[in-house]
Amino acid sequence: MGRLSSPVRHSHSHENSNSSELEPSHSEKKFNVPPIHIELNPNDSTEQKIGRLSSECNIILPKLKNISRVHATLTYSKADNKIKLRCLGLNGLVVVFPRKLSCQLGRRDNVNPVYELSTDASQFNGHSEKEFIKHNDLSSFVLLKDETVYMPYIKNTIIDFRQVETFVTMKQLDYPEHEVASSNIELPSTPVRSFTEVNKEHPVISTPVRQQKRNELNRRKLESPSPIKKDSHHKHKQNKTQAIQKSESPEELIKNMNEKGINCIELGRVLANHLAFANVQQTPLSQLQSVNSKISTLSRSQVRALLHEEPCIGVIFRQGKDAAGKPLDEEYYYDLENDPDQERRNLVSSLKGGRTGLRSCRRTHKQYFWKKPAK
Repeated sequence: MGRLSSPVRHSHSHENSNSSELEPSHSEKKFNVPPIHIELNPNDSTEQKIGRLSSECNIILPKLKNISRVHATLTYSKADNKIKLRCLGLNGLVVVFPRKLSCQLGRRDNVNPVYELSTDASQFNGHSEKEFIKHNDLSSFVLLKDETVYMPYIKNTIIDFRQVETFVTMKQLDYPEHEVASSNIELPSTPVRSFTEVNKEHPVISTPVRQQKRNELNRRKLESPSPIKKDSHHKHKQNKTQAIQKSESPEELIKNMNEKGINCIELGRVLANHLAFANVQQTPLSQLQSVNSKISTLSRSQVRALLHEEPCIGVIFRQGKDAAGKPLDEEYYYDLENDPDQERRNLVSSLKGGRTGLRSCRRTHKQYFWKKPAK
């Protein structure tokens, strides 16, 4: 197996190393996919699975070759404000703290590969320590397959899966400072370096003209009493508006979910990524409701509202019934041309090549009936 990604090292530690074996520092890495935010619930201590298998994991990662189906598990304990992170992926992972920590990473015993971050080195009983790299404003270490670590919760801690980054945050308010200090980890006064500062060399290019045009199209569709003929690139937006006009408007549903503390922007990004990197081009609504545990708690109308807000998601309405006599669900697909996320567009194009878009003839439902062959 090839060498794993290395944590951040001091500059003098590279003097005697072969330049061909060195990995770039964390601030110099280039990721082709947007970061994923892991929002911890302080009142929820259940284990969360992280990986690319949507049917089993709570936090879905892109389907990339270096990411396992279930790559890691994460559990948060409110009692001691600590995170239990276990690596299950073959390619391991890297944990990066956004500040310099004055502590040691030691092994609890010689039987199980369980490590812990602590300022008290005596509790390790002379067991071997794991390499813990400390930089001016970063601290990091590598976690290999079947290894477990207990570490304190620190906002914006990065779990790097080599091809995608995840940022660990706390739901609602951040953990109080006096409780963070109770974990016996000395935190210096160095400010946290935000994600925008780390990636300032690769800013996201906004397209105000495209956004203004899309907003104008949405306004005309919602205010118009009759359907307006548009080109094929915007037909799916008109269909999605007709699906939700029967009850509450998408804006009202999104507003109600935001008032309940639901992160609609993040859930919409999860649905868009699922459709963009799926093996099939069309996915029915019933399958999208089970993408992760948070979306599975929403109603069908709320999921439709989330899909409606994403400009890169199209809809195909179907008529008729299935073999069980139930009405057919509408199907949703990823529309590359209307995706404002340039990084996701480039990644989908590089992974799928020429089969990135859905043909125009497939964007309209056609009912097929079985006919008994003649004798």
